[in-house]
Amino acid sequence: IEMTDTAREGCISMCKSFHTSTINLSARFLSELQRYNYVTPTSYLELISMFKHLLQGKRT
Repeated sequence: IEMTDTAREGCISMCKSFHTSTINLSARFLSELQRYNYVTPTSYLELISMFKHLLQGKRT
């Protein structure tokens, strides 16, 4: 994806933050409701893919 280095670093930081927050919330979900929510590497790749799709849509 074409973007400035600053924008790229911001996007990387944001995606990492979303993924980490989801992991933490999943642990809370398990402790409070005794239900599992799996956060996998595939989940992270899907997040990046969705971000790419949304960005391309906004640019066209």
